[in-house]
Amino acid sequence: MKSAILPKLPGWCQAYHYALIGNSARHRLINTPLHSRPELLVQASVDALHKSGVDTEFRGDRPNTFIADDWLVEWTEGDIESHLSNRTVAIDAIGVLPDQSVLDPLNGRTQLSSLVLSADTNKIEKGPLTGLQTIALASEIKAELSAQTLTEIRENVHRVYDAPRTEIRHWLTQLLIGRGVYQALGYLQNTRLLAFLLPEVDTLVDFHLSSKAHHKDVWNHTRQVVQQAKPTPVLRWAALLHDVGKFQTRSFTPSGKVQFLRHDAVGAYIFDGISARLNFPQIMAEKIRLLILYHLRPAMYDPSWSDSAIRRFATQLKPALPELLQLAKADITTKRTETRRKTLFRLRELTTRVENELDSLSSKKVLVPSGLGKIIIEQLGIAPGPRVGELRRLCEQAVRNGELASDGSVESFVDFLKKEIAA
Repeated sequence: MKSAILPKLPGWCQAYHYALIGNSARHRLINTPLHSRPELLVQASVDALHKSGVDTEFRGDRPNTFIADDWLVEWTEGDIESHLSNRTVAIDAIGVLPDQSVLDPLNGRTQLSSLVLSADTNKIEKGPLTGLQTIALASEIKAELSAQTLTEIRENVHRVYDAPRTEIRHWLTQLLIGRGVYQALGYLQNTRLLAFLLPEVDTLVDFHLSSKAHHKDVWNHTRQVVQQAKPTPVLRWAALLHDVGKFQTRSFTPSGKVQFLRHDAVGAYIFDGISARLNFPQIMAEKIRLLILYHLRPAMYDPSWSDSAIRRFATQLKPALPELLQLAKADITTKRTETRRKTLFRLRELTTRVENELDSLSSKKVLVPSGLGKIIIEQLGIAPGPRVGELRRLCEQAVRNGELASDGSVESFVDFLKKEIAA
């Protein structure tokens, strides 16, 4: 199984019956992009895998899954085709075997070809995740949902509360990183899944209609930002939630102008509740929170900022800096050509200055021993003051000229300075 995009299969899987499933099967059949780990189904018990030396410790978000190399591996003790036939969504029940033959027990390839998804009524009624899965898969392949399926998801929306929280987060993430996320978010709202799972975001729907002063449609803007953001889980979640604090913070100036003071801080606070509710991994949650909290910072940039101001900006936000600048670019949704051009120009200028400053900081290696200033004072009898700095800089220049080694002994630096002082 060779692919220019699919990573190399784990070597141990050759000892078992296996199949590409899920996103990797869809990639193989219709070349859908991969924005998450490709999926692999192995016919084996977990005990058999352990006896073969396979490490299953790093579990995935879904039952009977673990992470192996670059793959999300699912195991089943039954045969592969029977296992796939028990899946709830037809296009997620497709498997591609090593000989390239295709298993399709639920006739999912027909829906792949038409790009119109439907789900079995019984499975929607009985499966708490079926509706969310169907919308997430529609997002992945940029498909539409049949009217009947949308109605049935809406009528059974309450069943989603029976699903494990971690699996809910998994499928929301898959929805967010899909190619058709703009439409999928509309499906999420129309079926009431948005109100049930992310009520904080649902407050943004038609929020602008209740304002006594005009402001943009925050929900539509949010969907646009998500669609424009790079399809990574962290960036897409941050895009979805970057304005979630606006509902609580809308106010009006004496002149009647609308404002959303501190909606960034309120949004970060709201995300704390969402991340706890949906069991976000800590590292992922910390970065998303940082992006929500500081998403306004790039827009504050002015060309008059000094290099030291750029340095402070870069060092303070370094843990999430690339994503923050990408989010700022995605946040530009104005239809005014000149406004968009100017905003993009400033953002590019900020990005360039930040990159140059970070390059400068990384190139500034320590050239002299730690504590050289104190050594100059104590061993050479130089009084504290500007002269100490001059002698230190003299040593740095000597290292650049090759007269001293940066990893040389303290004594070599002292001897060098004695000669320079005596000269």
